[in-house]
Amino acid sequence: MTESLIVAILAFGGTILGSIIGILTANKLVNHRIEQIEKAIDKLAPAATDVAGRIAIIERDLKTVFARIDEERAHASNMDTMMTQISKDVLILKTRSEQKGGNPG
Repeated sequence: MTESLIVAILAFGGTILGSIIGILTANKLVNHRIEQIEKAIDKLAPAATDVAGRIAIIERDLKTVFARIDEERAHASNMDTMMTQISKDVLILKTRSEQKGGNPG
């Protein structure tokens, strides 16, 4: 019985030691992989910041472009109104001229 007890204790000690060594090795591997990922993120961070800055500039410029488009639409609408009024005025002048006996054409 003493021999089997010694074998059991040795087996238990070996299991514990193997488990601890396995855990430490896995922990080192995980830490190494985390460091690699952190380095990759550090390399990408400036690019992400640059992209965010560029997007902000694009958004600002688009607001300006849309404002100018709205201004041009308003201007075009005013031009349409003016052209309509000019056409009416020309028609009135033509009618008055014809009524006074002027040249009809």
